[in-house]
Amino acid sequence: MLYWRDGELIQSAYQDLCHLMRDVNGKETIAIDPKLFETLWGTQAFVARYGIDTPLEILSGYRTPASNQKLREAGVPAARQSLHMEGRAADIRLANLNSEVLGGLVRSFRQGGVGFYYRSGPKGGWIHTDTGLNRTWKG
Repeated sequence: MLYWRDGELIQSAYQDLCHLMRDVNGKETIAIDPKLFETLWGTQAFVARYGIDTPLEILSGYRTPASNQKLREAGVPAARQSLHMEGRAADIRLANLNSEVLGGLVRSFRQGGVGFYYRSGPKGGWIHTDTGLNRTWKG
């Protein structure tokens, strides 16, 4: 989806993207940091150059404070001051791409934080990406 042209956001497309990143529980939306969209788009475009056409799966985008607290209470790793609540973070994965490789790619963009969440099982783990300070961690 084209959301940026001639140095400016295309508002209708941007609003559609923000809606896609809405809170999954309350269905609320917020303005998502355009730098986060750049990271997501850049990730998808980079792997496509190597023949990986599987879509990037967004597990979590914007979260209301209530949704974030629900996750914390359920034992899911969610920071008290999560950037998800500001529209500045996403949890992502890409089928058939090792989390270490995906996280390394996202980290190479130097757009913010990258968290590696390793899990066993058919779906595996995920990568957290945000537009905060440049940092990495394992959760």
